[in-house]
Amino acid sequence: MTVAEFKAMAREQFFLLLLEPEATLAAIPQLLPASIDERQKGLAAIHKVLRASGEISGEAAQRMKRVVTLFETSEAPLPGPMKMPPSSTDMAKAS
Repeated sequence: MTVAEFKAMAREQFFLLLLEPEATLAAIPQLLPASIDERQKGLAAIHKVLRASGEISGEAAQRMKRVVTLFETSEAPLPGPMKMPPSSTDMAKAS
């Protein structure tokens, strides 16, 4: 793949996320490999990139939490301790 092809693909994916965010995110699990090990490696790579500029927090942490759920399987938890603010559901359970 050339750099120009990669950039075109990245732009297309960006616009899909803007136009149809829920449908785009819902498609991710079907695009992932069946291998739990491969999914874990992919998620670890995402964590590494996001943590390169510091701790993941705030809105980025909430988005990452959603991505983690898309990568999860019932067979094994995925790696990566990450400080994430509690969700409104978690806060309601605690009260």
